[in-house]
Parts: sequence; C-alpha cells; structure tokens
Amino acid sequence: MISEGVRCCVHAALTNVGSHYSGIDFDAVGRGYALEKSNNDILAIGSAAAHGAEVLAGMMSAVFIHR
Repeated sequence: MISEGVRCCVHAALTNVGSHYSGIDFDAVGRGYALEKSNNDILAIGSAAAHGAEVLAGMMSAVFIHR
C-alpha cells in the first residue's frame, strides 16, 4: 500500500516536471542522478528543489485525502 502511494506521487511529480520541460528522458531519470554531476551539484539541486517538493507533497496529500 505504501509503495503504491509512493509510486503514484513520484508519477505525479514526474508528470508535473514533464509538463514544464519537453524532451525529458524519463528512463534516464529512473536510473538515478546524472553521472556527470558532482555531489555538490546534487546537493545544490536538492536544495533548490526543496520548496517545490514541499508544495507538491502538500498537493499530493490533499489528493489522497479526498479520494
């Protein structure tokens, strides 16, 4: 049950990103972080994404509560 919820939220997040940016290689995204990015790059991206993730998580919680 939890894994289904996680899968659904990840799918919603990737769909959201895909609606903003065309040409995303979702297969590559599914393999994890890009190899050419350093640990510092990944930390900076994560920090920049934190607020959007919180907002999106709040939206997903509301969706699941209303189901």
